[in-house]
Amino acid sequence: KKNNTIQKGDLLFLTKPLGIGIVGTAVKKGLAEKEHVGLTLQLMTRLNTEGVRLASLPEVHAMTDVTGFGLLGHCLEMVEGSGCTARIRIDDVPLIPGLEKYIALDCIPGGTYRNFDSYGHRLAFSAADNTVIVGIPEGGTLPDPVKLRLCDPQTSGGLLIAADPGLKDVLEKDYGATCIGEIC
Repeated sequence: KKNNTIQKGDLLFLTKPLGIGIVGTAVKKGLAEKEHVGLTLQLMTRLNTEGVRLASLPEVHAMTDVTGFGLLGHCLEMVEGSGCTARIRIDDVPLIPGLEKYIALDCIPGGTYRNFDSYGHRLAFSAADNTVIVGIPEGGTLPDPVKLRLCDPQTSGGLLIAADPGLKDVLEKDYGATCIGEIC
């Protein structure tokens, strides 16, 4: 599957929670708790082997892995390549437990800010429905709490999948994916 073949009306799914970069920075600062480190290591060492099976499903229109550009950067690549926009529901994005503590302790990787600086002009925040719109021509506004979570660079992050809405139950039940938004 390519990352630029999404279709209007597709739903967006994520297969791993975000926060690997933040927890990694907490480790470097000596502030990370053992259970959060253990979970983060499990996530980083779990391969995205489900991608092979997902690629064979015709209802999966596009997918990519979420790595150094963060969720919003990789989503932007998907929408720019297809001429669409995406709407990410902030409250639905899964996060590694303990992230709020590490954000409060300023365990933010430098890559988070570099990511936003490079593509933030294509993002906008909608307070009305607590979403991020990805792929608009003139954005540039995200509240810091949203920016810090969704632009966090991941190491071996999950898959970002664009699929027909009819595949929602299969992706959630059989693949453990979380529906986080839709393609507009």
